Amino acid sequence: MEAAQFKYSMIDIDPFE
Repeated sequence: MEAAQFKYSMIDIDPFE
């Protein structure tokens, strides 16, 4: 579940709205 965590982190810091 490393890729999932990385994706979540990216979305957390990246404005995907």
